[in-house]
Formats: sequence, C-alpha cells, structure tokens
Amino acid sequence: MKLSAQKVFITGATGLVGQYFVRRLLHEGSEVWALHRPQSKLPFSESEQKQIRWIEGDLNDPIALAEQLPEGAVVIHAAAKVSFNPKDKKELYRTNIQGTATLINACLEKKCLYFLHISSVAALGRTPGQEHIDEQNQWEENKLTTHYARSKFHAEMEVWRGYAEGLPVGVLNPSLILGCGDLHRSSTQLFRYVMEGRKFYPLGSLNYVDVRDVLEAGIRLIENEITGERFILNAGTIAYRDFFGMVAQALGKEAPRYAVRPWMSEIAWRLSALYSFISGRAPLITRETARISQEHFSYDGSKIQSFLPNFRYTPLADTIRWVVCHLTATPFAPHNTSMVLSK
Repeated sequence: MKLSAQKVFITGATGLVGQYFVRRLLHEGSEVWALHRPQSKLPFSESEQKQIRWIEGDLNDPIALAEQLPEGAVVIHAAAKVSFNPKDKKELYRTNIQGTATLINACLEKKCLYFLHISSVAALGRTPGQEHIDEQNQWEENKLTTHYARSKFHAEMEVWRGYAEGLPVGVLNPSLILGCGDLHRSSTQLFRYVMEGRKFYPLGSLNYVDVRDVLEAGIRLIENEITGERFILNAGTIAYRDFFGMVAQALGKEAPRYAVRPWMSEIAWRLSALYSFISGRAPLITRETARISQEHFSYDGSKIQSFLPNFRYTPLADTIRWVVCHLTATPFAPHNTSMVLSK
C-alpha cells in the first residue's frame, strides 16, 4: 500500500509519537487528517499546520467521529492517556478503552483500509520475578498491574474485536519511547531529571526504543499490509543507573549516584501521596511507579525483524546523542522536519 496521496487519519497527533508520524506522512505526500482536543498545543510549524486537516474533537463522541472520519482511510491510533496517578483511573479507562472502542466502530462503518494501533508493552502484563516477556505472554492480574496497563490491555481487546469483524489491523507494543519532545512530557522528562542535577536513581531497569524506530515499523507495517499481528518494539534493556550515566555524559553533567532502595521508595510514595492530598497537585511518585522502578523486566523485540528483515533498532548511544543535541539546542519540541527523516 502506497501512502502517497492516501488519506490518513491520525489520533494523538500532538504527542511524542503522533507528531513524528504526521511529519513523515506529510513528507510521503499523504493527505493527513489529525484529531486533536481544542486545548492541545500544536508542535508544528505554521507551514506544516496548513498542510494538515485539523479536526477538533474527542474519541468519545461517536457521532462526530463517524462524521469526520474519511471513508476508506488508513487510521493510526496514537492517542492515549498515560498516568500512574490513582485519581486518573476513570479518565484512563474512558480515553484508552472507550475511546478505542468508539474509533474501531467508526473504522468498521467507514470501511477503513488499515488500522495501526500504537499500544504499549504494558498491555502484555507482567508478574513479579518474571524476566523475559514476548508477544505470547498471557495477561495476569497481580500486584504489579497498574490501571494504565489494564486500560491498554482492554484497549487492545477492542482492536482485536475490530479485526475479528473484518478490519485489517496491526499492533505495535513499544517499550519506553525515547525521542525529542517537550521537556515536561513523556520520556523526555528523564533527560530533564539529569539536566536538573538530580542525585538519586532506582535500582530497576528500563526497556527502551527510539521513536524513529516506532515510526519506521509503523510505516512499513502499513505499506506491507501486515495484519493480525502484534509486535513488541524494544531495542534493549538497561539499568536506570547506567542509563542516567549515559545521559549525564552526553550532557556534560554529573550522573545520579545514590541508589533508591525498595524501602526508601515505599516511604517516598507515601510522602508524595500526603503532599498531593495537602497541595492538590499530582504526586511526583506513586505506589505503582515506585514498585515498577525497582523491577527488572526484559522485552523481546525480535519478532518484527522476521516480518521486516531489514528493520534495525537504533543503538541507545545514538538515540541519546540525538535527543541531547536537540534538547540543548532547543529547550522545547523542535519543529524542523529533518529530525524525523534521518537517523
């Protein structure tokens, strides 16, 4: 399937992943339709904005969505609520599950050509003590299950429902997505943490993937019309200490040097919850994030290479240098298309 001159409807266009898809699609010559909320900031240049058909709306408005979604479009669903704050439980389920269900229904009605779902490794589930996770992992509720993970799992179930009803779908399950973006959002906050000279690091590990790899995998899935498959996107696993060390070296900063022990993180999330209750602000750390940051999981991202033989993950050192280069040159999300089209 050629994306040039193709109608592509994308949700989450203003997010870290969505904006990269938008720029790539514009470069490919696609006719881009982008759903966004009225209050969202647009991380695009004026010339880019003029090339996009902007649709103000909400995923939970089935009538408006069905009216605005073009017939026979390719749909990229990159919108999601990400939060580990217990107060956001209802919004997580509303946006991630109900919103996805509404979009799937609209796609079935409009006979969309392909539905690319940007999910998360969180949707795969994980159990205490489990080290290796692949696409065959079975969902299991346990103490590590977060509301966010549960919402992403059930959102995927809606996607597979659509597939069973005749909608061509492909699912990507990326780990922590690293890329250039707003310092106050997404994974870019990890870089800000080091830039601000913070001293502590958790004892767990993180799994990572370059946003450009997510983009490339998604585009190639659509072009090759690979359907009925889910793919973990994970370039590797690294201890937080080592990750912060690499970022610090690239920034010319001192790396965090004090380990946060499990008992310390248990105290920290409780104090954070108390502060949140008194101040009314979102907690800096929650019980969910405190416990997950102490765990060691490794996601197997090799399956996609058997479907896309020439697909290669970007080395972490290259990703960090790229992100740091843009963050130090531009404190906020850059607008130049070159950051998308080259590695």
